[in-house]
Amino acid sequence: LFTVSSVIGQDLSNLKSGNTFDVNGTASLSISYNGVNSSSDSLVNNADSYSIGLRGSLSFLGIVMPMQLNYRKGQFNASTANPFFRLGLSPTYKWAKVHLGYRTMQFSKYSLSDITFFGVGVEINPGNLRMAAMYGELKTPNFNLDTLAFHADLISNYKRKAHGYKLGFGKQRNYFDLFYFKAKDKYDVADAEEFYITLLPPPENVVIGFDTRFVLFKKLTAALNINMSAVTNNQNASDESIVEDLDEGLRKALNSLITVNSTTRANTAGEASLHWHDKFFNLGIMYKRIDPNYASFGIHYVLDDLENYTINGGVRLLKNRVSINGNVGVQRNNLKNIRNNTTERIIYNINSNIILKSNAGINLTYSNFAVDQRAGFVMLNDTFRLVQNTSVISVTPFYSWGGEKTKHSIQVNLNRSLVQDISPLNDLQSNGKTSAQVINYRREMKSSDWSLGLGLQRNDSNFRGISSERTGGNVVVGKRFNDQGIQLSLQTGYSILSLNNEKDGYALNSVLTASWKINKRASLNALMGYLNKASTISRQYDELMFSINLAYNLIDTKGNGKEK
Repeated sequence: LFTVSSVIGQDLSNLKSGNTFDVNGTASLSISYNGVNSSSDSLVNNADSYSIGLRGSLSFLGIVMPMQLNYRKGQFNASTANPFFRLGLSPTYKWAKVHLGYRTMQFSKYSLSDITFFGVGVEINPGNLRMAAMYGELKTPNFNLDTLAFHADLISNYKRKAHGYKLGFGKQRNYFDLFYFKAKDKYDVADAEEFYITLLPPPENVVIGFDTRFVLFKKLTAALNINMSAVTNNQNASDESIVEDLDEGLRKALNSLITVNSTTRANTAGEASLHWHDKFFNLGIMYKRIDPNYASFGIHYVLDDLENYTINGGVRLLKNRVSINGNVGVQRNNLKNIRNNTTERIIYNINSNIILKSNAGINLTYSNFAVDQRAGFVMLNDTFRLVQNTSVISVTPFYSWGGEKTKHSIQVNLNRSLVQDISPLNDLQSNGKTSAQVINYRREMKSSDWSLGLGLQRNDSNFRGISSERTGGNVVVGKRFNDQGIQLSLQTGYSILSLNNEKDGYALNSVLTASWKINKRASLNALMGYLNKASTISRQYDELMFSINLAYNLIDTKGNGKEK
């Protein structure tokens, strides 16, 4: 049983308008049931679940308080074993906002940004003054680890306390902000002996920096964001030897902000950009650099050891019927020359949208980007890092025609993706490619409330030495009964399968959906699906799934509490 209650902001200025003691609100009740029957060769799995949800909001004294209550139970997906309760409020009055409970705030994208904390915060913006402060508790990474460190009792349950401040001047278009953020894991002295037998000692982090943005000549925008983060991985470590990359001057400066010892590292992250935006074109340049091992306890994740030089631009022609946008740049890693290998490459993305007429056009996309994945808590040699380069080509023309009673549309999509392993130790088995060719036709008959869709598609993939292909089509039929508030849709597809250039049977799928608006308060939705993969080489299975949901509007009041 868990409750989630989040509030974007309650404007207390509403106290001056209307009847102060009016109680307004909305509330709806939702009941759902889901079932699955699945068999794969000789293995049979049956699962069902149901859920009850109550969602709404109440308004009292001008303060809006959303609420949500969910209960879910099932054979394989029960959520009741991991309960949690989170409540947060952010009342606002004119230029002041207060955060209470579970909240998020943002100083900059590399310091404090969208991490959830439990505590208090305040934002004050009178005129051109920009001030913010927060104090609270963050969840530590070992909160979800449990037994990953061999034994659960070896993990100390630290409390990560955090606080931060921001002081700036300006508005949203032109501003300059200074910020400070610090997080520290609190621990008992009695636990100090355990630090040497666990991989999770108590760390500490401080981030300082500035963020600025200003507009020149109404069309030229300049932005600069600089962050310096110092992380001490173990507060209890020895300080006999200080790391070489932490010079004496920086160490003295950090001594007053953070515990400095042999595990302390200081790194920077930031970006600078200059962008011109006009009615017909835009052009910009951007530089981004994130040092190796850069981290902040106020953000979820950042891809480190990265330096980018990027040029981006776009043009809009013929009354925006033709638009082309793209960027091109140079990227490299190994910024501190501590790796055995350095990757330097060109990154680019091009997207164009051409509207030939009001009912016809084509979209073209080509991109080349990277995905860099690191091991989590397992210490691996750097040469085993997975670095993937992905390129995507997509062409999508479309055309529609018809009148008020009957409308037709047709769309074609050609897509190809290439995944290449560019790790220091290249494993050819990790390279792969996929392609898809799809054509869809849809006809809507408004006079009879019928709709018809036909589709043909071919998908093939080649990954880790295994090639597969799927060729087939699907039919979609829909019908609306507006007088009864009923809408039905049936989709059926059939595909021929092949594996390593050999026939591998077929796949059949069918989905029936139905919705019924019973009255102004209640609605009923149901779904039933069937999938049969009759393979001769690979794994075969049958699956039947169904679900039903009833939603009922309990409260819908306005003004003095009377129903609308």
